[in-house]
This record gives sequence, structure tokens and C-alpha cells, in this order.
Amino acid sequence: MTVRHQPAATTHTVELDQVQEINRRLEARADVTAAMLGMEGAPAAVPSTFTVTLFGPGTPAVRPLGRTAVLRSVAAEGSPEFPYVLGHFSDGDDNPGRPSRVVELHSQALHQLCLRMGLSQCWGTDAVLHGSIIR
Repeated sequence: MTVRHQPAATTHTVELDQVQEINRRLEARADVTAAMLGMEGAPAAVPSTFTVTLFGPGTPAVRPLGRTAVLRSVAAEGSPEFPYVLGHFSDGDDNPGRPSRVVELHSQALHQLCLRMGLSQCWGTDAVLHGSIIR
């Protein structure tokens, strides 16, 4: 079983700084879509990871992301040195009543995001394992 927790507010790592920089840049733009990141069709859920239904405990409904789902923010959960990076998407219709949908962003999606935003960040182990340069 995976245990996820929020790092303390006083914790600082390169990874957490990278997440903060992505969020700063996302505030100024609303054009990063699931399709651009290769996330179209990825299963997405509402932020709660556990719900109670009429029939007892359950998991939230999961729907795939559409092409036009817009990335609004990213969040880090788990170990500050190697966090899970979660993307919070809204459907392209900008319906304020709808909760964001959350997808775990893996290294490839984070690389695409950094390229789109002009960031020189390194995610995952690609640079070490494949000898690639840090972008």
C-alpha cells in the first residue's frame, strides 16, 4: 500500500522548487492541454482518493482526460526528494462548479511540460540512465 503525505511547509528540495516554478508559470497561461503533454485518455479522478457511497467505502469515479483538458496546477505528494507529481486539470469548458481532475504526471509528461514552458528542469532518471543532457 502506498502512503502519500504532504511535505512540511519548511521542507525545501530541488523537486519542490521545480513544482513551484511550474505553478508560477501556469498562472500566466491557460493553454497547456492534456493532448500537448501526451496525457489524453489518461484515467483521472476528482482530488479525493476515498469516498463513502450508499453501499459503504469506495473509490471515486474515474474518467479519462479529454484532448482539451487544461492543466491548471501541479502538486507534489510523498517524499520531498522523489515526490509524486500530480497534475490538476479542468475540462476545457471552464465550468467553475466542476472539481479539478487529478492525474499523476510521469517523467515524460513533465519533460513535455518543461519544453512547452521554456524550463530547464530534469525529471526522473532519464538523464542518468540514458546519458541525456539536462534540458
